[in-house]
Amino acid sequence: APKRAPREVPASVGGAQTEALPTLVHELIAVQTSEGLGELDLELYPAFQTGGPRAWTGNPDAEHEFRVFGGDGSGGLLAFWLIHADRPLSEQPIVFLESEGDSSAIATDLVDLVAILAAGIGPFEMVSYGTTRGTPHAGLQALVDRHRPGRNAVEAILEALDAYDDITE
Repeated sequence: APKRAPREVPASVGGAQTEALPTLVHELIAVQTSEGLGELDLELYPAFQTGGPRAWTGNPDAEHEFRVFGGDGSGGLLAFWLIHADRPLSEQPIVFLESEGDSSAIATDLVDLVAILAAGIGPFEMVSYGTTRGTPHAGLQALVDRHRPGRNAVEAILEALDAYDDITE
């Protein structure tokens, strides 16, 4: 069984309306705006979105545990999963809540998400079809090279699945 870090939603986290997106998300949005995201079916939002986690889980408390910052054309949600009270937002795992009810951890942190996107692997394709291949994106790869050079996308995916496969629970 994977060794899991304790899961504790940070008590001091403000609401999604008052929190700022991490700088790296703004960098991703800049690439999305200037170059597009290639074949990825993903839109990154300029601010956190509310209502999606509550609607997806049927639990109003989910708004405290997730920070939605992107989505796909089918209505799936890309979110930070706030489960490590001792870590900043950018170091929380990234999950995808698929519109048909599937969910999965897709990255252990924000930089790993960028590595996965740079490899051309979209959240929907990864969660729904198990895809680990895509068309690489040079603009996103430049971000990876600045923040975590040499990061392998498939290793990043496997680490996220190993550490956070309990998202459905």
